[in-house]
Amino acid sequence: MRASELLALLEGASGGRYTHTTLVNLVQKSFGISKAAVYADVEVSVSENALSRILHLVRWGTPFAYITGEETFYGRDFYVLPGVFIPRNETEILVEEACKGHFRSVLEFGCGSGAVLVSLLLDNDEATGVGVEVSYAARICTMANAVKHGVSDRLTLLEDLPSNGSFDLIVSNPPYVGVKELMHVDRSVLLFEPLQALFAVDPMDPYLRLMDYATDHLAADGRIVFELNPGVAQRLRVAANDQGFRLETVKDLQGNDRVAVLHR
Repeated sequence: MRASELLALLEGASGGRYTHTTLVNLVQKSFGISKAAVYADVEVSVSENALSRILHLVRWGTPFAYITGEETFYGRDFYVLPGVFIPRNETEILVEEACKGHFRSVLEFGCGSGAVLVSLLLDNDEATGVGVEVSYAARICTMANAVKHGVSDRLTLLEDLPSNGSFDLIVSNPPYVGVKELMHVDRSVLLFEPLQALFAVDPMDPYLRLMDYATDHLAADGRIVFELNPGVAQRLRVAANDQGFRLETVKDLQGNDRVAVLHR
């Protein structure tokens, strides 16, 4: 089989749900065939069982990260198990903003795959981190990524917010999509990703909970960095001011308020 024939099989199975670039990346990740080899249309040999599996997953529109078991985030590859929230490129803005200030202790609420927390620990080798995550599969994924990237000795995982301790930095990409917006979310997200990581009855609830927690657990000169639902930016600004925080927002490439940074 030539590389072009393999790619054609995948394109036929995909029904247009994947871009050409995504399928080329899938060939590289799943079959170990380089992009150069694909574009050179060389003769390739693939396992029939492996090909059958990939074609089946592609026909059902399975997200790339769940097929390959990995997603690239902040320039690094992270394991992603099925049912664990897939890290998004736009969340890299949260990491960039968090790294602009000094911190020696960081807590992430809803750490998912651990991509954010592990990235923060890799960018600050003096820091220790606590990841809070209700999902057992996500906690496994976070620890696997911590081991992979050599920071497991500086990371603690918990199911709920700790009652003790003070943190220089609190970060979160909380479930901030309102349930009323469910019908506007991409079908593959609804079918495959954990809805509890995406949706909240009131999108303000996770922000209010964390600001309340920070009242007693954020260091005097500490910061909170949230990924932001642009629709609640003004409500969040008012709530932050009421609790004694200064709030700044950071826009994404589309000009939307994407990250909120709160200071004492």
